[in-house]
Amino acid sequence: MGQAQRSFTERFFGASDVSPWLSLGVVGTGFVVVSAIAPGLLRSGYKLRH
Repeated sequence: MGQAQRSFTERFFGASDVSPWLSLGVVGTGFVVVSAIAPGLLRSGYKLRH
């Protein structure tokens, strides 16, 4: 791995203001909400032109 890639990786993953578990929880909650809403929208044909 090159020096530029290594330093980018260290900066990107080395310091975080937010817990990774909190981030995972927020992303997971968003996924669950979108997954719950999407089938209803697809079933109803929301905003489809006739």
